[in-house]
Amino acid sequence: MAKRAYRTASGKMVDMDTLALKNETVLAVGNMNVNARGDRVGNGGQIIQTREELMTEHYSVREQTVPSEQELAKAPKDKTNRNAPIVDADPEPAVVVEKDLSDDTEGVMEDTDQPVPTDSNEEWVEDTDGNFVKNTDIPKAPSTRGIADALADTKSVSVPFVESEKQKARKKKGINRI
Repeated sequence: MAKRAYRTASGKMVDMDTLALKNETVLAVGNMNVNARGDRVGNGGQIIQTREELMTEHYSVREQTVPSEQELAKAPKDKTNRNAPIVDADPEPAVVVEKDLSDDTEGVMEDTDQPVPTDSNEEWVEDTDGNFVKNTDIPKAPSTRGIADALADTKSVSVPFVESEKQKARKKKGINRI
């Protein structure tokens, strides 16, 4: 730790580290009932708990067991009967529905096995009101121009030149100083 020594206005040297060490058992200002070191203090300045004990108590884990995901899944949902034994039921198997694709003609031309061509302009989309309309019925937003187009349009701005009083005085002919 660096030495923190300061010179006062009257010229005296004050060492802050030694001053803090001398006064670490003095009751600190505030309502936490601790001394300047951080110890918990009782009536009459008696140290009840040291700062090391306070810090180990603060950072210690109260219960060392951490629940796992399996224990959380098995936890009973009914809070009234917590002492009931947990029964792990096997989940029901998923039902698989098979579709016969041999006579499926949806989306296929009758003569060939080629998919039916769809016109991309005929797609239905949702507009801003939530209604479904054809893609061609939606008005297109005007396209934004790039910076090159904006700079290509030259604009002229004319600002009239107005002389200040000082500039008018400089232009006067005659004697400036006596």
